[in-house]
Amino acid sequence: MLLLGGRSGALMFNKVTEELQKKGGISGMPGCLEHTGVVTQLIREARENKGNLSVLWLDLENAFGSIPHKLVQFTLTKHHVPSRCRDLIADYYSNFRMRVSSGAITSSWHKVEIGIITGCTISVTLFSLAMNMLTKSAEPECRGPRTNSGQRQPPIRAFMDDLTVMTESVPGCRWILKGLEELVEWARMRFKPAKSRSMVLRKGKVVDKFRFNIADTAIPSISEKPVKSLGKVFDCSLRDTTSIQSTCTELDGWLKSVDKSGLPGKFKAWVYQHGILPRILWPLLVYAVPISTVETLERRLVGGVLKPIDHRTSDTAASRGLAALPQPATKSGVE
Repeated sequence: MLLLGGRSGALMFNKVTEELQKKGGISGMPGCLEHTGVVTQLIREARENKGNLSVLWLDLENAFGSIPHKLVQFTLTKHHVPSRCRDLIADYYSNFRMRVSSGAITSSWHKVEIGIITGCTISVTLFSLAMNMLTKSAEPECRGPRTNSGQRQPPIRAFMDDLTVMTESVPGCRWILKGLEELVEWARMRFKPAKSRSMVLRKGKVVDKFRFNIADTAIPSISEKPVKSLGKVFDCSLRDTTSIQSTCTELDGWLKSVDKSGLPGKFKAWVYQHGILPRILWPLLVYAVPISTVETLERRLVGGVLKPIDHRTSDTAASRGLAALPQPATKSGVE
C-alpha cells in the first residue's frame, strides 16, 4: 500500500497523483499544479521582496455552456485551420439538438448554437483555443510581472475557464480587466463578479483601498472572502497555515467516518488507499507543508490502516455475496 512516506519529489512520479494534476482529464498539457505554482511564486516573491502586485481571479459564468459555436468557427479561421477541417467541424456542430421533458410534456427538438457537449473530446480543445484567442487579444494592454530570475511572465494566465490576471500596477490591471470585459461581451459571454476575487499588494502587504469592477459591480477582495483557484486557497495572510490546518481537520473527519462505517477491515483499507490518500496528496503538492506536519499526517493515516483487521469477518462478508469495491480505473479506462 502506498503511504505518505514517498513524499516531496516522489509524489510527482506517483501514478496516484497524475490525474490530480490535470483538470477535466486533460492530459499532455500543463495542469493545475504548473498554473498554481507560478501564481504562488509571484505572490511569494512580491511579499518577500516588499514589491507591488495586483491579482485578479476571474470567473466566467457558465463558460462551457455559453461559448458560441460561431466563436469557435471564428477562432479556427483566425488560426488558419484548413477550410475542409472547418467545414467538417461546422457540420458536426450543426447537428446538435436538444429537447426538454417535464412530467408528461416534452418539447420539440431545438438546435443548439452555444455550449460544448459533455464527453466530446474535440470540444475541449476548441474551447481552449477560443479562450486563448480572447486572452491573447487582451494581453497588449499591459505587461506582466517579472520573477526574481528576471523572466517576464504573461499578464493573463488561463487554464480552461479559470483566468488569473497579474500585473505590477493597479492601472495596468484595470486596463487588462477592461479589455477582457469588452472581449468577453463581444463573444456573448460574461464574467461573474460575485465569484471573482481581487488582491493588491503594496510593499509586500495586502491593501484594500483599491477596487475593481465588472459591469459596475465590485469584485470582492480576498480580505473579504478567500478564493479557491485550481485546488488552492488564497487568503489575505498570503500563507498556507490555515489551509494546512484545515487539511489536518478534514483527515481526522475522514478517518472517523471510515472507522464508524461498519465496513469489513479489507474494505476500510481500500477506502484508505483509493479514497483518502489521493485527497491528502494534493494539498502536499500545492501547499508548503512542514515535514513535521507531513509526518503527523502519515502517522494518523498509517494508524488507521494498521488497526487490527478481523479477517474472519472480512472473509465471511465476502462469502455471503457482498459486492467487492471496484478497483480504480486504469489510464485506458474511464473514471
